[in-house]
Amino acid sequence: MRSISVVVTGDTAAATDVRSLVGDWTRAGITEPSLWVRPADLHTESQPAQVFGSVVTADGEEQVDLFAHLGRFRLNTIRVVVAQLAAAGDEADPAVSAVGARVADMIRSALPRRPSGEEQTRLHRTLLLVPASDVAGVDPRILLPAWEANVVISPEDRPDLDHSSVLVRPATNYAGHAAAAVSAAAGLVRGVHEGVFDRVTADSSTRPEDVVVARVAIRTVVGEDVLDVITRRVLDPDSLTPNGPGQVVTWANPATEPGAVIHRATRTLLTAHEWAPSPAIDLDEPGQEREQAAGAITRAARFNLRTVAAVAAWSFSRGRDTADRIATDRLVGEGAGTVVTVGPRALGRMTDITEGILEAERARLEESVTYEATRGAPPAPSTWSKVRHLCFALADGGEMDGMDAPRQLGLREVLAPQHVAPSPGAAYKTPGGELIEATDPPAMWAYLEDLEDSLRARMTEAAELRSRRDDLERLQPSSPSTEGAVGPPSGSAGTETDEAVARADHSAVDVVVPSTSADAADAGDRALWEAERRQVHERLQALEARVDEAEAALAAFREWFEGVSTSVLWQVGDDVSRRLGECAAGRRAYREHRDVTAPASQELDAAKKRLLRRWWFTSILNLLALGILALDVSQQETRDWRDIGMWASGIVLVTLVLLIGANHAFYKAFRKYEWQVANALAEQRNRAARYLWEAKEHDRLNVLYQGWRDWTAVISEVLHRPWQPPARRFDDLPDEVVDKLPAAMAVARQEREHAELPATLVVPAYQAIYEEGWAQQAFDEAYEVFAHEAMLVASTGYLDVDVDAAATELSPRGQLVTLWRSGKARKLLADRRAERLRDLAADGGLQLPMRRVQRVGAHSDEQWREELDYFAAIATSDTTFALDAFGPVAQTQNRHYASHVTAWLPRAAHAHAAEAKGSTVSLMEAEGATAVRVDLSRRLAPQELTIFTTPVDGRQAKAKTTEHHDAFL
Repeated sequence: MRSISVVVTGDTAAATDVRSLVGDWTRAGITEPSLWVRPADLHTESQPAQVFGSVVTADGEEQVDLFAHLGRFRLNTIRVVVAQLAAAGDEADPAVSAVGARVADMIRSALPRRPSGEEQTRLHRTLLLVPASDVAGVDPRILLPAWEANVVISPEDRPDLDHSSVLVRPATNYAGHAAAAVSAAAGLVRGVHEGVFDRVTADSSTRPEDVVVARVAIRTVVGEDVLDVITRRVLDPDSLTPNGPGQVVTWANPATEPGAVIHRATRTLLTAHEWAPSPAIDLDEPGQEREQAAGAITRAARFNLRTVAAVAAWSFSRGRDTADRIATDRLVGEGAGTVVTVGPRALGRMTDITEGILEAERARLEESVTYEATRGAPPAPSTWSKVRHLCFALADGGEMDGMDAPRQLGLREVLAPQHVAPSPGAAYKTPGGELIEATDPPAMWAYLEDLEDSLRARMTEAAELRSRRDDLERLQPSSPSTEGAVGPPSGSAGTETDEAVARADHSAVDVVVPSTSADAADAGDRALWEAERRQVHERLQALEARVDEAEAALAAFREWFEGVSTSVLWQVGDDVSRRLGECAAGRRAYREHRDVTAPASQELDAAKKRLLRRWWFTSILNLLALGILALDVSQQETRDWRDIGMWASGIVLVTLVLLIGANHAFYKAFRKYEWQVANALAEQRNRAARYLWEAKEHDRLNVLYQGWRDWTAVISEVLHRPWQPPARRFDDLPDEVVDKLPAAMAVARQEREHAELPATLVVPAYQAIYEEGWAQQAFDEAYEVFAHEAMLVASTGYLDVDVDAAATELSPRGQLVTLWRSGKARKLLADRRAERLRDLAADGGLQLPMRRVQRVGAHSDEQWREELDYFAAIATSDTTFALDAFGPVAQTQNRHYASHVTAWLPRAAHAHAAEAKGSTVSLMEAEGATAVRVDLSRRLAPQELTIFTTPVDGRQAKAKTTEHHDAFL
């Protein structure tokens, strides 16, 4: 909103009629909403004084606080128009002027000012006196000498400027005459965004008490013109379904194989480093070691030496266990809660050692993983800018990064909006009322799977019922004999019926068949068969209806699913959500199975036992052999100590060899167990590393997924509905409103509506709106306004919405989503595109067909004429003001001549009007199908106008009349 006008009137009946009539015009679309103040609305008992006003709109009137209402808008101009309505000479009230002056002073004190003292909002004040014909004796004190304009509306009402005035009569056209003057002065006429007296102001050459005489003429055409129809059609995105703008522009064609372009674009995005999976971790796998023979022998020898001590410790520990049990039993007794030991002992279980090692490693990894898993970096700003630019380029033919532009036969191919992004707010409503959004791929897949499972279950149940029905038909019992014959013998039909009854489910009705006669048994069997067959048939019919219902539901959802899932952005989001689910499942699996158990030590324990047995067996054999040798030596009379030494050395050597063999066997078992422990440690580290990677990847994908949802909402809005068509405005007027129009306010209707528009007219309009890069341009325009209002500064070189990692409703990205979803961006862009079409039509780039119009009402000449002629007529005549408003001196000085004439015409009528316009007429631009003209006199002193003079009494008037007739005779 650029300006607001405050109209101050009295509380007279004429003021009420004028405001009511302006309200009717507002509802008809001729005038804009207005703000009215009466003396009763000024409350001086409070300090500061409080002013109320009535806002008149198409929906009615609303009482507001004046200053609260003005404070809602950033305004260029505020007009205060004091309307003194003088249908009779005594109706103009100086008190109304005083109220207007008080309101104007209060508004001036509240205006915003720059540090230099200059007012940022201009205040223009107009005193408007609207007399009826032959009104005189108006109190000059109603004038406000310090104001920018004191204007007297000439008491004339002409159907055309070169037609005679129909005069201004209180009972007929005064209210319309005054309403037209007030609307023009306050800038309320639709399409003319300034007051006709905005340029009237006092200067050094004027006297404060001077007034100007003005005459206002208005012309408008109700109903939609051709440009309105074109604008509404071109700015309606639904008019381009299903192929989008590619079908109406000359620089591109719709893609012949959209699936191939979609696949390539999706792959381009998903292979970019911002969207591709993070590099996989390097698993810690113990490798095979290469060892020299000498080193291996030395290592084995050292182990064998340590094994000797270990065997001694293990042997001693076994004895210590027995000693501990005996000591405990003798000293404190069993069950006393104390174990008595006889000294230190060696650790004999490798599992305990391994568990300790794994637990220590687990604690170290847990602390590291818990901290590092919560650390993450925000996505690069290019993550969102690349997606945005590529999606826009796919639809608007702009420049592409990272992908070759699709071309066919040298012409650019573009995708339809639905192939790039789902429709804004696209969702599927389930029979239960649940909404499944197109930006929730996991929910879509889950619902599709539920529908398929439900259909399969119902079809399986139906197949079982059909099988039961076929069995019943095959086992149908025979009919009872009509001749009283005995029923079928036992084991034939009766047996088959019994079998059918046995196969019946729990819902079948149990019937006891009497055995008194064969016919009675047959009748009972058949009744049972009929009941079961009827029950199965009814259940099958109900189930088949449910199957049909499930098939219809599945087909409907699949159709919606396929229409949504073919878009580029949906496939990107589906891939991200799938990977996000996999990472979440991996994290759950780690938490459930993160502990790596120690490798089984049964083989090592068995090797240890074998080692001990071999040691004890070998040692016993060694001692036995040495004992036998000693016994043999003791019985010898002559001892060959050399021979004895050789035998003893041999026994010891054989013993050592056997013990070394036993030690080495245990060494190999130990090395194998050591390798298992190393693999267990590596597995534990790998699980922790895998969890850490999945945790970081999960957080990264979660941020990507949330950002994808927000940007999908914005991109879909830009592509599917970048602008909205203006509302259809067929501003027809009721007959009772037409009857109250003054002669100087011409309203015409067009000959016919433009329902069908030729392609030669529509295509240039589409071309002007859908230029190459139209989507990117629309986003940039809306973002520029958004950034200005939100005071965003792209200090990093990227847009603030691209670096936004918070993604809340109040963050830059959240506000941008709200901007587009609220429709504010669409409204802004629609207004700018409508202005572009108006400029194109004015410059001749859009050749509009001329409408034929006819004026309506009592002053119509019932002639059809071209629209340009209808508007141009308002600027072609130089007509003086009515003489009865000016005194003799003013007439002698030609003050009744128009000094300044300004006509606001639709731009298309300017050239046509310039050829025949009057010499004093200045042409200004108006929007839409409305024209306004104002004629201004030179400045005059109030006493030069008859309305401020005191009329003579009746006798003087009669004497002057007689004298005049005598002179005439």
